[in-house]
Amino acid sequence: MRTTRFTNVITTSLRSISSYNMFDLIDDLNAEVWVDKGRPPDDLKELPEFGDYSNYHIIARFLDANTNTIRYTVADDTGKDAKSVVIRDIKTVDPLKNVRHFHAILEEIDYVFVVTSILLDMDWCVRQ
Repeated sequence: MRTTRFTNVITTSLRSISSYNMFDLIDDLNAEVWVDKGRPPDDLKELPEFGDYSNYHIIARFLDANTNTIRYTVADDTGKDAKSVVIRDIKTVDPLKNVRHFHAILEEIDYVFVVTSILLDMDWCVRQ
């Protein structure tokens, strides 16, 4: 009886995974401004520029659909050093909607930290 219940749970889980629509990061970014670099290597440290990236944990999100911008309040790995970062040239949704942390390269422009490169486990996009 337990085996049957376990098998039913696994089967149901696999069905829900297979019916889930996966979208690439670039789908939520303006492709005229952002370049899809494809899937990064399994070991992100293999990227020559990985040392330029910082790891950020998302604390809060503020979408401004009127300006195609989203602002995140993020913190470092220890949960400290909170800062506000902006991703510009998005579509009308949060490109990191299913993400709790990400690697990024930031550029300070007019006292605002702007994301110029986003690196996830399975996605990588860079601003042109």
